[in-house]
Amino acid sequence: MRALLDGDIITYRSGFAAQHMRYIYDGVEFENYSKLRDFLGSVGMEMKEVQDEIERKLDVEPVENALANVKSIVRTILDEVDANDYTIFLSTGYNFRGDIATIRKYKGNRDGAAKPEHYDAIHEYLLNHYNTVRTESIEADDAMAMCQTNKTVICSLDKDMLQVPGFHYNWVNDEKLFVNASIGMQKLFMQVLTGDSTDNIPGIYGIGPVKAHRITRVPDEDLWDVCIDAWRTYLPNADWCDHYNERTDTAFYRHWNDLADCGYLVPEIVEEVYNLLLVGGDKAYAALQESGEEVPLPSEKEREKAWATRALPELAGGGRSSCPEESEGEVRVRDGEASVRGTGAGEDVHTGPDTGDGADVHRDQGQVHCAGS
Repeated sequence: MRALLDGDIITYRSGFAAQHMRYIYDGVEFENYSKLRDFLGSVGMEMKEVQDEIERKLDVEPVENALANVKSIVRTILDEVDANDYTIFLSTGYNFRGDIATIRKYKGNRDGAAKPEHYDAIHEYLLNHYNTVRTESIEADDAMAMCQTNKTVICSLDKDMLQVPGFHYNWVNDEKLFVNASIGMQKLFMQVLTGDSTDNIPGIYGIGPVKAHRITRVPDEDLWDVCIDAWRTYLPNADWCDHYNERTDTAFYRHWNDLADCGYLVPEIVEEVYNLLLVGGDKAYAALQESGEEVPLPSEKEREKAWATRALPELAGGGRSSCPEESEGEVRVRDGEASVRGTGAGEDVHTGPDTGDGADVHRDQGQVHCAGS
C-alpha cells in the first residue's frame, strides 16, 4: 500500500503544536484563550469588552520540537496503513483556482493568516529528509487525488478529500474509510450547494450538510440539475448578486476585484463553484501539465480508470440508476482485492479492486492491507 500524505496539514499541525499563546489580563496570566474566556464569563464579562486590555505573548519551542512532531506524525501514519511506499505533498506558490474565481477571491478570507513560526524549517526538513513533492500550480489535495489508485491510501484530515474514490485514513481519529465513486460525487455536489467558507467559496444560504445531503440523494445524472435548480431559487437573495433575470436565466454581479460587472448564466455560476471545489479535476491536471511540474502521477490507464466518473454528470453519461443508501459496513482486503460489505437493506456486496456502485463510505476498524504491503 502506497500512502499519500498531506504535507500542508502535517506542517501546520506540527508547527502550531510547538508554540503556545499566553493571555494576560489585569495582571493575571492565562495559559490559553479558553481559560481567559471562562474567567471573564464567571465575572459577567465578554472577550469583546476587554480586547484592547488583553496582552498576548507567544511562546515558541525549539525547532527540534516541531521537527519531532513531524517525525511522529509521519511514522504513525505509515505504521497504521502498513505502507511499503509513500509520498508527501506540499502546496507552494500559485494556485490555478485564483484564476477561475470571479464571485469571491479564492481563499481571500485567509489573507494575512498566521503561519507557524517554524513553517519554513518544517518545509525544508520535509524536502530534505522525506520523499516530498512540492506543487506550484495545484494544491497538495489535487496532487493526492491525481495519484489515488486502487493501491493507494490518502492520508488527510480534510473532509473535502472524501469526494475522491478509494481508501482514506484520518490519523487523528484513527479512522480508515473507503469511498466509492458515487458517494464521492454526492459529497462533491453537497459542497456545490453549501460552498466552503474556509476557502471563501460561495454556497447557498440556509443549506447546510443535512439539507444538502437530502437534495443530492438522486441518481448521479441528476445531480447537476438539482444543484442548478437550488441555485436558481437562491440567487435573487444572494448578497453578492445584484439581480437575477429569470427570463434569461442570468445572474449579475461584480467581479471580486472590481474588474467588471459580470452577467453569468446560472449553469456557469454553478460550474465555477464546482471547479473550485473539485479536487484534482481536469483543470488541475491542465494547470499541472502547463506548468511542467513533476508530480508522480500514475499511468494514464490507471488515472483514466480512477477518474472516469468524475466528469460533470451531463458529460459523463449513464451512471448509477438508484440513490446511495446509508449503511454501516466494513472493507475487507484479501490479496489486494477490496471487498465492500454493507448491512443496509437491499444493498449488494461488491468485490474487486474497484470502487463499485452501491457502497457507501464504510468504516474499517482494522488496518488497511493490499498486495505488496
